[in-house]
Amino acid sequence: MRILSQQACKEWLRVCLGKDSALENLREDYVFRVEYQLPIDTGKKTAIARVLAQWLGDVQKPGLFLITGWGIFQSGENMSLFDGYRKSLGESRPLHAAPGHVFADSDLREMECLLDLALYFFWDASLLDEAGTFVVTISHDEFIAINTKNEDVLRQFQSRCAGPGGLGSPSVGCGART
Repeated sequence: MRILSQQACKEWLRVCLGKDSALENLREDYVFRVEYQLPIDTGKKTAIARVLAQWLGDVQKPGLFLITGWGIFQSGENMSLFDGYRKSLGESRPLHAAPGHVFADSDLREMECLLDLALYFFWDASLLDEAGTFVVTISHDEFIAINTKNEDVLRQFQSRCAGPGGLGSPSVGCGART
């Protein structure tokens, strides 16, 4: 796993997606969307991170996990835990200096752990594949949205989420958005 500065994340996005932001024109570019309410239970959040990591492995989509918002609910976060985990990955820069995590298939366990922490701490984050097929958005408002350019990709994700440890039924409609 490579951990990137904000500027390096912008460059990754520009090279892979042709834009500076993961959320720029999201609804126009990724017309198929489904949104789920996140569970309160930490065990269920762990299961969601596992489902996402397994899905990434199944579709063999390396990409970028970009943490875009933290400190919103400071009483619910543990920066020492997060910084300690990143140190185990060889990273000593603080989150504000290096918010991006480029992962490959060999990094899915580490990716799952980063997803866990973002979910536990109520952080905003985006998960993208380098081909620009999908964007997963996690919000401090306790929802997760999956945006794709391809309806089949969305259906695959929904099928995975309907299974054990998944997200269940969408809380906000799915399919093409205008």
